[in-house]
Amino acid sequence: MNTPTSSNNDNNGNNGISHEYNQNANQNSNKGSNNTNGSNRSRYSNSSSQSQNYSSQSQGPLIQDDDFISLADILDYVLFYRWHFIAVTVLAAVLSAAYALIATPNYTADALIQVENKKGGSMLGALDKISDPFSALGGKSPVIDEMEIIKSRTVLGEAIDKLKVNVNVNVDNRLPIIGNWLARVLEPEDKGLVDPPITWLSYAWGGEQLNIDLIHLPRNLYGEPLLLTIGQDRTWRLKVKDSDRELAQGRGSGELISNDEGRFQIQLDAFAANPGTVFEVTVFSIQSEVLRVLQSLTVTEAVRQSNLIDMTYESANPEFAAQMLNTISDVYLKQNLDRKSAEAEKTLAFLKRELPIFRKKLDKSEEDLTAFRSQTRTIDMTVELTELLKISSQLETQKIELDIKQREFAIRYDANHPVMKALKAQMT
Repeated sequence: MNTPTSSNNDNNGNNGISHEYNQNANQNSNKGSNNTNGSNRSRYSNSSSQSQNYSSQSQGPLIQDDDFISLADILDYVLFYRWHFIAVTVLAAVLSAAYALIATPNYTADALIQVENKKGGSMLGALDKISDPFSALGGKSPVIDEMEIIKSRTVLGEAIDKLKVNVNVNVDNRLPIIGNWLARVLEPEDKGLVDPPITWLSYAWGGEQLNIDLIHLPRNLYGEPLLLTIGQDRTWRLKVKDSDRELAQGRGSGELISNDEGRFQIQLDAFAANPGTVFEVTVFSIQSEVLRVLQSLTVTEAVRQSNLIDMTYESANPEFAAQMLNTISDVYLKQNLDRKSAEAEKTLAFLKRELPIFRKKLDKSEEDLTAFRSQTRTIDMTVELTELLKISSQLETQKIELDIKQREFAIRYDANHPVMKALKAQMT
């Protein structure tokens, strides 16, 4: 009986020891696993923090608060993208400098014209002011009508025809993009032409000129670009651009060439160009060229309610701008003077035609009055003296007016002009 009991106790004791051992082992394994997990977590956290730092560095500085941007955040962005800002600034500066050098500049010429008041110093002018009292209070300007005359087709058309502005001539075979700039900056030689810096390139480098003295085209060729090619020994050939249709060919200048039953005529003036130079010639109608000139011409009143007209003209060629404005001014003054001369001639013709008739009527009236007085044997000294004084005053006034007119017209006309001769005849 005692033996089994002791064996059970021993077994229980052994079981207790083994149980304690298993618990200790489990605790140690748990600790080891905890340590392993802890190390793994720490490694993961380190790697994740490194990846976050790398991504933050690659994406640039981050703004912590969306509602508030501090100066430090702005400076961080500027410093981080500094090379982008520098590259964009340098590129913009280079493009601006290139455009300033390559772009064709525009020039403006100006002129000032004084318009004479037609009736300013005469009695009719005073009557006009009395009949139109609002003119002195800022009404119609005295130069409005003259400004419209300057912009009319009559004046501009004659100026365009004189300068051949409707014939547009440009060099067609310049170097692309920078050809016009090179033509402006390269120094010409003795003949006015720039020697080609690269001989194997068939480009025009500067100094080329082509003047056309006369050209007549059929209406279907107005506005169509024509190509005039300079060959060896000053030969040339004219054809329609983008076509094989040849219009004329010749040599040198001064010869009138016509074909197509006389509907096409051309006569070249002096030209200077190297062989191989191609000119683009475009002829426009006078009506369309008037509209184009009006876009570059500005006609305004220099001072409000004055007799001064201010004119400006814009062009890429400064010499042409001044020449065009001077021609418009000369044509306007010439037409204005011709118009006044025509009015004066009509007035003189009317006086020459009507004056003898009124003189006969006056003589007949005087004869009738003398006969009546002889029959009635009456005389009124007061009336006679009044009439004589009136006639004398009228003659004196007419003499003064004729003298003033003679001085005014002496500035514009010479002594042999019909107006001057008519004034002398009236004064005598």
